[in-house]
Amino acid sequence: MKLWEVIKALEENSKKVFEVEGSPSHRIGFSDEGTLSWLNPYGEDNCDFSIATYDNNKYGSDNIHTDWQEVKQPVPWQEAIEAWKDGKTIYSYNPQNHNSYPKDKQILTICSEEIANFEWYIEEDKAHVE
Repeated sequence: MKLWEVIKALEENSKKVFEVEGSPSHRIGFSDEGTLSWLNPYGEDNCDFSIATYDNNKYGSDNIHTDWQEVKQPVPWQEAIEAWKDGKTIYSYNPQNHNSYPKDKQILTICSEEIANFEWYIEEDKAHVE
């Protein structure tokens, strides 16, 4: 996804966050104050966003030609289960383990550990989970 597509997507949904492909520490999104900003991996505002048109940066974090990807945002487990009931694949994730629950599975079995300690994602939110 190119920068113009990222800006268009942010215009449509200001809660989204994007990162440079291959460089998760280079993220952009709207700050709490409503300005387009560089964000740290915790979603905190680092500084106002700016771009350059030169092409000599390995990751291109400030390069207009950089490829970007959406950062997957977790949802409450209840929302994930509702999405599964509506026919979507969902995922639970923590650094030690992750599970996939395909949309075509007939029975959903999850444990209390997952509910309490995992982050939940819906497949349609096209982005990655580290």
